[in-house]
Amino acid sequence: MMAPLERDRSFGSAELWELLRRAGYSKPTPLQRKVVPLIHSGRDLAVEVQGDAGKTAAFILPLMARLKRGRAGIKAVVVTSSAEDSRKTEREFHRFQRPSAGRSVVVFALGEEPSDRSEHRSLVRQPDVLIGTPRRIIDHIRRGNLDFSLLNSVVIDRKGEDPEFDDDLQFIFSKLPPNKQTILFTPVLEEAPPELIGLLRRPVLIGLAAWKQSETQPEELFIEVAESGKEAAVAALVLTEAAPALLIQCADPEAARRISKTLEASGLKTQCLLEETSAGEQARTVERFGAGQLPILVGTFEAVRRRAPRGATVVINADPPPSPETYRPQSLVLEKVISLGSAAEQRRLQESCRVKPKPSQPPTLDQALSAAVRRIVANIRSEADLQELRRYRRLLRRSAPLALRSYVGPYLLRAVYGQQLARLPVQEGPTPQAPAAGGRPARKPASGFTRLFINAGKSRGIFARDLAAHFTSTLKVDRCRIGQIRVLDNYSFLEIDSALAEKAISSLSGTQLKGRQITVNYARKREDE
Repeated sequence: MMAPLERDRSFGSAELWELLRRAGYSKPTPLQRKVVPLIHSGRDLAVEVQGDAGKTAAFILPLMARLKRGRAGIKAVVVTSSAEDSRKTEREFHRFQRPSAGRSVVVFALGEEPSDRSEHRSLVRQPDVLIGTPRRIIDHIRRGNLDFSLLNSVVIDRKGEDPEFDDDLQFIFSKLPPNKQTILFTPVLEEAPPELIGLLRRPVLIGLAAWKQSETQPEELFIEVAESGKEAAVAALVLTEAAPALLIQCADPEAARRISKTLEASGLKTQCLLEETSAGEQARTVERFGAGQLPILVGTFEAVRRRAPRGATVVINADPPPSPETYRPQSLVLEKVISLGSAAEQRRLQESCRVKPKPSQPPTLDQALSAAVRRIVANIRSEADLQELRRYRRLLRRSAPLALRSYVGPYLLRAVYGQQLARLPVQEGPTPQAPAAGGRPARKPASGFTRLFINAGKSRGIFARDLAAHFTSTLKVDRCRIGQIRVLDNYSFLEIDSALAEKAISSLSGTQLKGRQITVNYARKREDE
């Protein structure tokens, strides 16, 4: 199993986090991280948004948390630029519904044509959320079909310059109660009419730069590997990539089944997304993947394209993608794309998909097994039943001879992972170093890890668990990204995933640990000895 995900505490309440996960996001997008806490606090916002940035979920999340309580009646109005946008927004609301968590939120989107009797009957039943274009909302206001006495939120989804749209909003707002929260999304904030901004009460203005500064482009890698070694390379990548939501794409169903079976044999939780599977089963699989219940999804390019599991953080293309849109699925939280194939396939990929992934190497057997051990340790810390493990440990002591007892763990590790990873290159172990005067040999960090120096040790009451907790909480990473920790009298050494070394130095230097400021830097050989 993969290590469980920690909630991003900067995002808001646990309820908002759970709603986000159920809707198919493995983590909030930069836009959502910026605006959701503000909307949840009740502030009026004017937000500049261009493209698909998770905008709809950004306002639905806090609205859903608020709307499922209280008596029936229109509590939120979403004004869209077209009837098609109204229907899309309605579908997004339904993705967030949790029927088991009390009364469901009733959402109704007005149609494109003038109201008929069925639409009138739906409004009489008093939906919680009303979605529609300004023209259709005004039509029902004039017919006396809308009661806004319980209204507390208005969302304006403005697609661009449209004087008629802006004028209609002025009329609609004249019929609404004064005490309400208003959220405006517009492509260019500077071009929004002052009269439109004037509908908001002391709004927080959020330009593109305010939320896109934390948005990064996914890393793109290509690993040259023979066809016979693809399954072992994929298994090694899955073990070494600490991804909360990993998507593996294959050319055909048979390849997807083989890879899924290989990963399951290593104790990893996977499921296949195939075109031949029923539509209902495909929808349930994508929902489980998005909700964090399924950490690894293996599917064909076509099935993934149709179902769009957009919560993936890492994508592994086990075969050459057939088109540019399948190379990089539409995920709002994508961090890395890794493609496998021959040198000829790499050239075709660059030409057909117009991408230039950086050449990389597959993980070695040592790296994959080290990652597997770190993941096992993380699972023991987070979810294992220690009383049950003690029973197994007593059984091991009674059954295994003392001379062979320490080899039982390595033997089991080889039994689980050895067959799947046998075709990976074996990494040579480090050459033993001469011991420093009066001390033990200086040990090299594990592959893929960097040793850091911390100017605090036992004399300050610092223990390894204190450093581990301080680093993981500050960097918001799993414990498996931290390696060996060595605490001496006046200073300490900590091994960390090399990709996090720079961030750790900049983020943790100057922070407080047990009431004292610490300094973090790269460890020098002289200090280590």
